[in-house]
Amino acid sequence: MLSLGIIAMVIVGVLLFLRRENYDGEIDDKYVEDEVVPLQGPPATAFTGPPATTEHTTDPMLEYQRQVEEYNRKMAEYNAWQEAQGSQVNIDSSNHE
Repeated sequence: MLSLGIIAMVIVGVLLFLRRENYDGEIDDKYVEDEVVPLQGPPATAFTGPPATTEHTTDPMLEYQRQVEEYNRKMAEYNAWQEAQGSQVNIDSSNHE
């Protein structure tokens, strides 16, 4: 029984040794530097002019003013509607308004 354990330990040791050799080879391949290739493309002076497309941006204050005016218009419509609802006779109303 003791010899079976020794044989198993020897086999495990050999497998670990072989695995370590393969692993060391993988590390060396990983750190091999590739050849440096210069970048290809147009010269930097090709981009000195104005952009080909421009994005139109709205002034934030003008957008805010437009939203305030729209809100005020909707509130005026709502208040007019609410006044019209108040002029109608409601039977069994709870008079929450």
